[in-house]
Amino acid sequence: MDNNIFSFILRYSKRQQILITVITVLSFPFLFYSLELPKIIVNDALGGLNFPRTYFGIEFSQQAYLLALCVILFFLLIANGLFLMSLNTFKNKSSERMLRRLRYMLYQRILRFPVSRFQRVSQGELSAMVAAETELIREFISDAFALPLFQGGTLLTVLFFMFKEDPILGLAAVSLIPLQAYIIPKLQKRINLMGRTRVKRARAMSGRISETVSGIRDVRSNNVFTYSLSDFSKHLQGLFLIRYEIFKLKFFMKFLNTFMLRLTPLLFYSVGGILILQGRLTIGALVAVLAAYNNLTNPWKELLRYYQRWGDAQIKYQTLVSAFDIPNLMDEKALEPDENKIVPLNQPISFQDVTVVDDDGIRALEDISFSIKSGGHLALVADATTRDALANCLTQSIRPNSGNILVGETNLNRIPLAVLGSRIGYAGSDSYIFEGTIEYNSVFGILHNVPSDRTSEAYDFSEASDSGNSPYDPDADWKDLSTGRFSNYDELKQWWAQVVHALDFEELLFQRALTSPVDPELFPDLPDKIVAARKEIVKIIQSDEELSQLIHPYEFDRYNPNASIGANILFAEPKTEEFDYSHLGDNALVRSVLHEVGLDTKFVDIGFQLARQVNELFNDPEADPGLLQNFSFIDVNTLAELQQILTKTDNPGDLKFDKKTQKTLISMTMQLIAARHRLGFITEEIQEQVLAARKLFHERASEEQKASLAIFDPDAFNEKLSLGYNLIMGRISRERVNAEQRVFEFVNAELKRLDLYQDVVFAGTSVEVGIGGQRIPVAARQKLAVARCLMKRPDILVINEALNALDKESTEKIRQNIIKLLPDLTLIWINGEVPEVHDNFDEILVLKNGRIERRISPQGEEIMEEKELVEEVDETSADITSEYLALTRVPLFRDVRPVNLKLLAFGSRRVKFDPGEYLVRQGEEGQTAFLILSGDVDVLSVAETENETIIGQLGRNDLLGETSLLATVPRTASCRAASRVEALEIEKDVFLQLIESDSKVAANVARRASGYLAQTLERLHNAA
Repeated sequence: MDNNIFSFILRYSKRQQILITVITVLSFPFLFYSLELPKIIVNDALGGLNFPRTYFGIEFSQQAYLLALCVILFFLLIANGLFLMSLNTFKNKSSERMLRRLRYMLYQRILRFPVSRFQRVSQGELSAMVAAETELIREFISDAFALPLFQGGTLLTVLFFMFKEDPILGLAAVSLIPLQAYIIPKLQKRINLMGRTRVKRARAMSGRISETVSGIRDVRSNNVFTYSLSDFSKHLQGLFLIRYEIFKLKFFMKFLNTFMLRLTPLLFYSVGGILILQGRLTIGALVAVLAAYNNLTNPWKELLRYYQRWGDAQIKYQTLVSAFDIPNLMDEKALEPDENKIVPLNQPISFQDVTVVDDDGIRALEDISFSIKSGGHLALVADATTRDALANCLTQSIRPNSGNILVGETNLNRIPLAVLGSRIGYAGSDSYIFEGTIEYNSVFGILHNVPSDRTSEAYDFSEASDSGNSPYDPDADWKDLSTGRFSNYDELKQWWAQVVHALDFEELLFQRALTSPVDPELFPDLPDKIVAARKEIVKIIQSDEELSQLIHPYEFDRYNPNASIGANILFAEPKTEEFDYSHLGDNALVRSVLHEVGLDTKFVDIGFQLARQVNELFNDPEADPGLLQNFSFIDVNTLAELQQILTKTDNPGDLKFDKKTQKTLISMTMQLIAARHRLGFITEEIQEQVLAARKLFHERASEEQKASLAIFDPDAFNEKLSLGYNLIMGRISRERVNAEQRVFEFVNAELKRLDLYQDVVFAGTSVEVGIGGQRIPVAARQKLAVARCLMKRPDILVINEALNALDKESTEKIRQNIIKLLPDLTLIWINGEVPEVHDNFDEILVLKNGRIERRISPQGEEIMEEKELVEEVDETSADITSEYLALTRVPLFRDVRPVNLKLLAFGSRRVKFDPGEYLVRQGEEGQTAFLILSGDVDVLSVAETENETIIGQLGRNDLLGETSLLATVPRTASCRAASRVEALEIEKDVFLQLIESDSKVAANVARRASGYLAQTLERLHNAA
């Protein structure tokens, strides 16, 4: 990289700087004559004689001559403004290209950094340097040559004219300031809005950089350099385009501003000149005003400011160079597309006296020698430092300080990175899951097919080339079938299904697909299959008495208590913000419908009462904010607004609310769910009026408005509903315990019967995983990282503690499945513990302090006994008030503050059980407890003979399952409804969050829970 910022600018934008110079020089004659012409107007047109005169065969009177000169000056002013606008737009476009190039160069160097560099510099630091510090440099690049040339030239031109003509400087006129004050702020507002978009895109770019830093090993081990550069280029293009639009608008505004300022003298010349000719104004007065209008301080100030910015920019640029121009960078050619044929690596691997010393001088590996045959299985047991050193050597993230690693007869460091990335799979505990879908992360390792088509309308190839960016469209199909030796995409899909099955990943994908909306464009065949399956599933549900009680179907003539009021009125899910439930109070059509059916004033009243309830529940200073976030359907930020509403009156009938408040209260009411919020507001009368509003809404909604809704049509696929709700076309009852689990178990079985299970699993690939895979469990992230490796059918697979979130049994099962899936695979399993099943491996090597200490074979040959070895390597009535009162009678909750106890009631749910129905079963894992509100419950113990013994009975205000709130233990007894039972289901997470807010309460709860446990054990002992 060039050490001097001017050298960098000239190297990559010499032609643009020459063009800027030419435009600047060409503007000076226009500037000079725009200064000269006023003198001619004053001296010749106003003070001259011998009129009329003839020019170009046209006779001019003195007044006509004056106006003609004013017209010429008018066009000179426009020309000067256009020169300035064009110059500024072009130079900023050029500087934006330079910024884009500089960021691309820095990102490219991040890809080439040695691994040790990432241990010394943070992700945030790199992101800040590439995003923020380069931004400051761009501001100087745009003016590096153009500003001193233009401002200096302007200053010299004006000075030359003044010394030649002896003009007088003056004060600026203000005649057009009101017009400027009206127009300029409007334009500036548009620029500010575009500036927000720019900030968002800049953040997205920073996020991409941070992901690359976190997942650099995965990028390298999969040889996805070209795609990564192309993808980053797309982020740069989006930022470039918005900033270019800002420049055009910004300098158009500046042109208008400058033009209006310079239009004032023209008014003086034309109007004032006519007044002079009429004898109503003296020439001296006009000249004095004109002289006051000239100002030479701006160019001088700009030149001084430029000198300061020059020093700042040079320092920032050199800081960037020192941070990115470091030794031991990866060869730049490794980042280019490799057109050579990918050769297999199904050959023996040998470590020959390999030593690795880190930057601190610590020997991570010392004289390591071992070999593994092609298709062999080797386990390496070591500490974290040694494990990482071994993995980095095998993937060429680092190179040994001494010794050799051979694949066959070829040194590993001589094998092209394209071959290593395609034929070696690596997954570690630090493997990164990139933001995007499961499908994107699964095929990440085969994104090697560089697209040749350059006809995409979404990607500006010529601009990317001019900016020195990647010339490849990241949205094209990058999947390289040859990497995994697939003949077509059907084979790729079939292999993916086998990989998912081997990794025991199907159930998670299935469940995520069921609970997530699916884009019909991504899976065009799925909607019709889902609709067909729905008809059979709904038919079974309707004929099954138990299932039908668990589901409230979407029926146009029935109110759905498990859907919000807004959803009931729309009878649809919103596609756009226009019909978002939380903003329905702002929708004119909805408001008119509510008014006609008489719900508008009722909803305002309900909203007011709701605001009062929410304020009572959540605005107590002792209320736990964590509970507020979990259980309030009202955003925390709206509490202040609710308080302002409540301070106006205690009775909504006393006050006529303003329109804004009415909209707020109606929008709050729209989010109420009868079965969930149990506040007693949604009476049968209200439900009937909502149904009337629904009918009226669908009669009046235009086709365009209906297009903004995903209507609950039993014969059509609903793109805004999850697959699960699409299949049942309804809402699952919240009043029935484990209703969702029972319904989806039924749906699961039906989909398998209808041969749709794999289709739904495949739809799960469209689920977004979030940044770093945070939206899926840790174990799922690790399986996804391994799946990424297996998708390219590697010859060599390196697993470095990649499945440490799984239990040993699951890990062993997956390892066996991988071996069956790829029988010719060379497997190197790096772990911190000796595998329990030795016959999976040809050899187990145990390393300590970087050296091999023990070798274990399936036959048991080893230096020490395995026991010693393991020791060494082992380091509301449906009423909130009534439920609150019931909780206060339970000793376990006696010391809980009232406000938090109300929150606990609000966060729990009321459930019902029929006689003979089990609330809990002995032996199952407990995550909830039940407070009995009505009815009786038998407590049973199940002996080894499977005979049930009634050991007690619980009734109203009794708590059962309380031990599950404090410990993850199996249920010690079964509880069965002896009569119809209503209970409050309390979830473990909710309860723990409650007691964690007060350590004194937590200690008391623990003591009482211990007493309950002792009593339960004593009863079980006596019963036995």
